[in-house]
Amino acid sequence: MLKRGLLFAFLLSLIVILTACSSETTAPSDKASEPAKEQAQPTEQPVNKPSEPVAGEQAKGVVQRTDIEKLYVDSCGGCHGQTRLGALGPNLLPERLFSGMKEEDIFKVIKEGRPGTPMPAFNTVSKDRSDDATIRELIEYLKTPVALEAQTWSLEDAKASLEVINDEKTLPAQPTAWDPNEIEIGDLMVAMERETRKYAVMDGKNHKLLGKIDGSYRTHTIQFGPADTPEGRYMYGIGRDGWLFKVDMYSFKTVRKVRVGLDSRGTAVSADGEYIAISNYLPSSVMILDKYLNPLKYLPTYGIDPDGQIVGVNGSQSRAAAILDTVIDGKQMFVVALKEAGRVWGIDVSKEGAEKGFPIVVDVPRVGRILHDGFLDDSGRYFMIASQGDNTKPSLLDPSKPDNGLMGIVDMKEGKLVSQLPAGIKPHPGPGAVIHTKKNGVLYATPAIGENLVTFWKQTKNGFEVYKQVRLGKEGENGGSLFIRAYNGIEGKGEAQNYVWVDIAFAPNWNKVFVIDKESLEVVKEIDTAAIAGTDPQKTRSVHPEYTQDGKFVYVALWEGNAVLVFKPNGDFVTKIDGPVTPTGIFSYGARAAEPGI
Repeated sequence: MLKRGLLFAFLLSLIVILTACSSETTAPSDKASEPAKEQAQPTEQPVNKPSEPVAGEQAKGVVQRTDIEKLYVDSCGGCHGQTRLGALGPNLLPERLFSGMKEEDIFKVIKEGRPGTPMPAFNTVSKDRSDDATIRELIEYLKTPVALEAQTWSLEDAKASLEVINDEKTLPAQPTAWDPNEIEIGDLMVAMERETRKYAVMDGKNHKLLGKIDGSYRTHTIQFGPADTPEGRYMYGIGRDGWLFKVDMYSFKTVRKVRVGLDSRGTAVSADGEYIAISNYLPSSVMILDKYLNPLKYLPTYGIDPDGQIVGVNGSQSRAAAILDTVIDGKQMFVVALKEAGRVWGIDVSKEGAEKGFPIVVDVPRVGRILHDGFLDDSGRYFMIASQGDNTKPSLLDPSKPDNGLMGIVDMKEGKLVSQLPAGIKPHPGPGAVIHTKKNGVLYATPAIGENLVTFWKQTKNGFEVYKQVRLGKEGENGGSLFIRAYNGIEGKGEAQNYVWVDIAFAPNWNKVFVIDKESLEVVKEIDTAAIAGTDPQKTRSVHPEYTQDGKFVYVALWEGNAVLVFKPNGDFVTKIDGPVTPTGIFSYGARAAEPGI
């Protein structure tokens, strides 16, 4: 048991949710999460007014929450668990929290956050309700007993929620939302509008906003159908409320929607386009569907965690985090990270696997604590997964040190963990960076949420080893990052670029983006996005750099700045695209089609 002084310090450092686009950043919603039913049509001048959420969450199996409970789940549950039992952050059981801290100390930490740590001030995660009275209400809620019963959403519930909006048979044979004489589908750039329940679609060659598409509450991740299949014209987008949308990118029309969970995160599409998988936080599970969004399989996520505890049963959780698709020896597989269990599963989605009910054919334990984002190497064999650690426990690498995080490398062919690498405090690769260099061979990279550090590693005869770590400014000068991207060239589309882009997503200085030369591994440009956009640096969080299909441009989202900035790969500014509202993640159809898993 922690002594009171240590507990006090620990809770100070982790009392409020860690925010992430891709990750865990949230804001409150007083309304429930049923998505809007009207389809947004393409327009040359999109309207910036957010759509109103639909009130009332009456679906079977959904426990009704008070407004403050909803705020907690949205703004705190990502780190502390939806039922306050702890996850990346500590549990918030009242007997522990209030015995270790005074109420005024708790109030101050929630309101102000802690500079130099991933924990932000409350008004950065709860924009609509961040006043002192709301914080007091939240503290009162934290005093209440924790309900241990799990909220459920079954396969039958999911099947009953399926709605066909525009049948595939009614869709146009050729693009109508954009001119195929000017661009191709691979040139589309899609930005998630975090607070408006919409996706903003941009022309990656001419840098124009083409239109907007309705989505769901807190649009979180998207995937495109495989480019070489008939499903390549579709986009699949999941909201944090569990509503999955299938969208036709020829017409920008929503085709189907289905609710696959109550709190969802990741999306994967099989290599042949026949199956979609969604990773859920609540209930902790993976849902597998066919290409028509018919739910086929519900897999609860469970296992023995790195400390020998059973998670996923009897009220405990092992949320499903990163989920990707790969092909191993010709066999299609979904790769999923079990967050609290610290395990990696491989789910067989080959023809034979589907006939057998999608069995788990790979189960790798002790990959790390609190697994989150991940990416694959070029072959799709090695899964690079961020373990964000638990600094109350000893490191899996060095038991004499606290566990602040690492990158686990899992061989999905052999079904085993091959390396664990130190990668800064709470690494967060997002889609990650696979970097082809002349000098250093193939490198892999991740930034970190908890410090301004980028870690590069490579495969050697001795396994995977850290190659170099690069500071983004002086130590502690800037906040941590969420996303890193590189461009290795796409045959027939574009040549490889020499630069790796990394954002700064947390205070201080979240208006900065860094450009690293991939050969020298030195920072060659520090970009002040607020100065370029002419906005307040405190309101110009710039995130998620993304290369266009041809590699000639890099798009950067201005979260609070309601715009997207366009640069050349070397960091020279090109133009500003106005119209996207609270954009966060940006997804390049063509660039992602060329990378395994994403």
